[in-house]
Amino acid sequence: MTTLAIAENLSELPPEAAFEPDEDVIKLMAEIGLSAAVRGCGDAAAPIFEALAMFRPDNPLAAIGRALGEIAAGRSEDAIAGLRRAGVNQDSCPDELRAVLLIALCLAGHHLDASLLCRRLLNSGEGPTRNIALRLKPVIDAGLGKA
Repeated sequence: MTTLAIAENLSELPPEAAFEPDEDVIKLMAEIGLSAAVRGCGDAAAPIFEALAMFRPDNPLAAIGRALGEIAAGRSEDAIAGLRRAGVNQDSCPDELRAVLLIALCLAGHHLDASLLCRRLLNSGEGPTRNIALRLKPVIDAGLGKA
């Protein structure tokens, strides 16, 4: 059974078919799901993200994938709501989740919230999350009339 078939039929599997995927399978599932989400196939990838959330509840990839799927489908407000349900406002939230929220806030026109989050990522973020904040800061400033 392929990873996609497992994810699609997860709820229909009998208990004896249950398994614990290794990290290679988790990585493959994440790659397939994220690839589908950014290509506008987030709804088709939803079962993959459900499986990721079930197998690795502490891993932010499921929430990131769902949010990217919503963003790619033009549903930034839904992405924001989903990220908030996933705990993006908690102190323990990974910066990767916050960076995706920053993108969604910008696309939805929530420039004040985006400005506050951007400042936080610029002060505490590293690597790609800080780079996202740096690249979006001019867009946010223009939205606030600071350009």
